[in-house]
Amino acid sequence: AVDAARLGATVLTQTEVTGLNPRPGGFEATLITVSGDNQTVHAEAIVNSAGPWVDEVLGKIKPADDDAGLRLIKGSHIVTRRLFDGEHAYIFQNADNRVIFAIPYETDYTLIGTTDVPYTSDEGKPEASEEEIAYLCDAASEYLAVDVSRDDVAWTYSGVRPLYDDHNEDASAVTRDYVLDLDDIGGAPMLSVYGGKITTSRKLGEHVLEKLDDWFPDMGKAWSAKASLPGGDITDADFGRFLAEQSAKYPDIDSGIMRRLCRTYGTRVDKVLTGGHDLLPGGFVMGEIDYLITVEWVREADDILWRRTKRGLHMSDAERAEFTDRFEAHMNSLRQRRSAED
Repeated sequence: AVDAARLGATVLTQTEVTGLNPRPGGFEATLITVSGDNQTVHAEAIVNSAGPWVDEVLGKIKPADDDAGLRLIKGSHIVTRRLFDGEHAYIFQNADNRVIFAIPYETDYTLIGTTDVPYTSDEGKPEASEEEIAYLCDAASEYLAVDVSRDDVAWTYSGVRPLYDDHNEDASAVTRDYVLDLDDIGGAPMLSVYGGKITTSRKLGEHVLEKLDDWFPDMGKAWSAKASLPGGDITDADFGRFLAEQSAKYPDIDSGIMRRLCRTYGTRVDKVLTGGHDLLPGGFVMGEIDYLITVEWVREADDILWRRTKRGLHMSDAERAEFTDRFEAHMNSLRQRRSAED
């Protein structure tokens, strides 16, 4: 999203598509923000990459097709205290023929996943059930030198995989390949993306544009295969040298914090630190907060603690509460400043 914005895209977070209507030469979309503001936009094409909500978005403009659609599968993960030394990731063949992984995570922890559980959109926010937690603990315990128990679990998270429904009865066997469904609606394209994941996102993007080539013959050739995402253009991919250079440039910043900033933001670390080096609970710096608000669309403390970073995992309840108070005070100050400027 940051790269798209850099290249000219308008990114609207916390915004719902409430209506889609064909218009001559394209579409009209009605949007509503979380604060209730309405907006209408016009487009020559729509790429419907709404993940678990792709059918819902498609249904706003055409009747549902019973022969195609989504299979929603919940995948849960557990994060435990660090269970083994070294930086290796391990893959375990579980007794039910599923594969479980254990990966070093956030320096002090181990990430174990994942499950495959059928999910329906009316279940609410996806969360790891006690059955899933026990399943992952038991699977890891079978292979690791230490037993993993519920008491070792520091945090859990779950996501919903929007898989293409190939009508396989076994949730683990449903295809993980993405499927592109192109509709010509009044002479304008609406392309819906079923499935897909971050590891195949660049190839998926290229395939989407290939599908739209008939409508946009002047769009140019694919270029992203070797392009760096924002902050990823470290010379020769030599992180050690990059860290040493940044540490010399900012000698007042603790070495552990500097390492985290460089790993998180890469070559954008200068932009992050422009806003100041004052420390906040959790090892954040003030410039980081301003950067995340202005560049990465942060609106609440949890966006930073758990979504943009995982620093919340390293903080106590009191530290998270203090950080939240400081963040909210800063956001209020920014709002007041913007209101005064308007």
